[in-house]
Amino acid sequence: FQVPLWITFNEPWTFCNLGYGTGGKAPGISDKPGVYPYHCVHNVIKSHTKAYHTYNNTYRSTQKGKITMKYNAQNASMPSFLQVLSCCGSRSGLNSLIE
Repeated sequence: FQVPLWITFNEPWTFCNLGYGTGGKAPGISDKPGVYPYHCVHNVIKSHTKAYHTYNNTYRSTQKGKITMKYNAQNASMPSFLQVLSCCGSRSGLNSLIE
């Protein structure tokens, strides 16, 4: 059985902003709302990239599937990938994440 579409994360805005920013969702952390949501998104990007490359290098040639994240389309306030990288490193860090 081949899975045509893999989703690594479901609605990262919810668990990054609400879980590590406002504390309204699990894990309920709200003591550094200007810092922890960015750390969360940074780690989501890194782990999604790792999963993407693992799938691409190991399974894509035989399964022909796709891999993505499921975003919250209604929330435009989620920190963008470049904002996270500029917060936590340089913009060139994006290349090291996806290569």
